[in-house]
Amino acid sequence: MSIVLSAMKMGLKPDPKMDIATWSNQYRILATEGAKLAGKYDINYFPFLIEIAEWLSPQSPVQYVFVCKGVQLGFTELGNNMLFTYADLYHCPMLVVFPIKKLLREHLDNKFWSGIKATPRLKDKIRPVKQGSVDSSSSTFIKFAGGSIVASWSESKSTFASGSYRVC
Repeated sequence: MSIVLSAMKMGLKPDPKMDIATWSNQYRILATEGAKLAGKYDINYFPFLIEIAEWLSPQSPVQYVFVCKGVQLGFTELGNNMLFTYADLYHCPMLVVFPIKKLLREHLDNKFWSGIKATPRLKDKIRPVKQGSVDSSSSTFIKFAGGSIVASWSESKSTFASGSYRVC
C-alpha cells in the first residue's frame, strides 16, 4: 500500500516553476563536439531566443509557437534545451521530427547525445543506447523516468501516427 500512496503523492505534486531559459542557464553545458561556444550555456548570447524559450515553457498559455528565422542562430540548441528541460522536470512523452532521416541522425549523433553527456544533471536521467537492453534507449526512442522522446523524420509517418505527445 505504501508504494501506491507514494506514487499517488508523486503524481499529485505540482510541476516546478522553472522555464526553459532559466533551466538552460542554470544546468546546460554545451559539448565541444557539438557547439562552437562549448561550455556553460548562456541564453543571453542570443537575447532574441529568450521570449521564444518562455513561449515554449510549460508555464506558457500558448499551444503553438511558429518561428521564421535564418540559419546558425541557436535554434537547434534551444530545441535541445526544451527537450532536456521537459525530460528533467516535466516528465512526459515528446516527439521531435526532422525533415529527413540523415538530418535526424546527424543531430542525434553530433548534438543531442553529446549535450546529454556534457550536462551533469542529465547524465543519469536519460537512458543511454545499449545494444540488447530492454530498459535502454534506442537510436530513435529515447527513454527517461516518466517519459520518452520519439525522434523521427517527416517521411516516416508511421512513427508518430497514433502517439500522444505533450511536446511536439
